[in-house]
Amino acid sequence: MLYALRHWSLFVLENILSELDYPNIALNGDEADVWELLGSTTSTRLRVIVGKNKIVFIGEAQRISNIGITLKLFANKLKDIQVIATGSSSFAYDRSRTVELSAKINEPLTGRKYQFQLFAPSYMEMIEHHGLLTENRLLEHRIIYGYYPEIITHPGEERELLQLLSDSFLYKDLLLLSKFRLSFCI
Repeated sequence: MLYALRHWSLFVLENILSELDYPNIALNGDEADVWELLGSTTSTRLRVIVGKNKIVFIGEAQRISNIGITLKLFANKLKDIQVIATGSSSFAYDRSRTVELSAKINEPLTGRKYQFQLFAPSYMEMIEHHGLLTENRLLEHRIIYGYYPEIITHPGEERELLQLLSDSFLYKDLLLLSKFRLSFCI
């Protein structure tokens, strides 16, 4: 699952996992011990890590070296285990996306994966959730602050959160995009 917005996949998957009757394990690719566990592993070691769980959720999977090979081991050797790996998009250029996780898994998982891309909730989805009247009342607010999941789930903190988001993620994306454009010029 690829996403342009941090926390959105976590929000969606936490809701899905909480409703499942299957034992599951969530691993965070931001944690160093998870890098070590999954970065260079065997199918036998994966079986021990997973234990009796039937669903494995790996968040921020693009941070784990060799994640494509690890996911291939799950697909080929641990066929009774469902794996959901999520990762953020690095940046967009026109309509083609260069995606960190996608780049790491495409070759090893050819024919073995389903890929989904998550976007921020749309106006229509928010109408379904809050109702037309509420969303119409919030329209100016939504135009100013957007539909970033962190913003819509923390009313009253929009200014601070938007500043934090723009300082970190947007800056990173612009920096990557400028390097991408610079490489075309050279």
